[in-house]
Amino acid sequence: MEYRIYARISKEEIEKGDKIYLNQISVMEEHFKQNNLGYEYHLYEDEGRSGTSIDGRIGYQNMVQDIKNGVKFTPCIMALDRLNRNVHNAIHFYELLIENKLDLFCITNPIEIWAKSYDNSFLPNTIPSSTGYFNYVLFNLLADNESRTLSMRTLIGLGRRQRRKGQSKATDRKKYEHRKNRKVNL
Repeated sequence: MEYRIYARISKEEIEKGDKIYLNQISVMEEHFKQNNLGYEYHLYEDEGRSGTSIDGRIGYQNMVQDIKNGVKFTPCIMALDRLNRNVHNAIHFYELLIENKLDLFCITNPIEIWAKSYDNSFLPNTIPSSTGYFNYVLFNLLADNESRTLSMRTLIGLGRRQRRKGQSKATDRKKYEHRKNRKVNL
């Protein structure tokens, strides 16, 4: 099975000068080398994009399209929040993996997508793991909640700052309004 890396860094992380993006790729490359998984890989990447929506995330959309087109590979990610910060989109991606009998490799949050028997008596990728699904959804709910909490705090902070300066509440808020009522892209 071929492994393909997906890496994403948000605009806010770029502005802060975070090295998350390069770190994601280098950690996965090192893991591939240590486990003899190969040195060449396909990279899907989204730079300057939030995980709260799949709109404008060309790397993510190309990965999903490859899966829908029947390309067999294991998506590799550093952490689940790099893939999605919207639980609805995350569940849709999980269902796509199940439908196409693919696995998911995540360095920081290992998820068992497929059930394993004690005696390995059935073929891999035949029965989805209920525990794996629970863990996947739980981690994605936490990422979604963190994103919504950060948006709420940002809006509250902007409101306080604008009231102190005597500005209207709408000045900078438009930049963050899209996060309040996220669309589900299924």
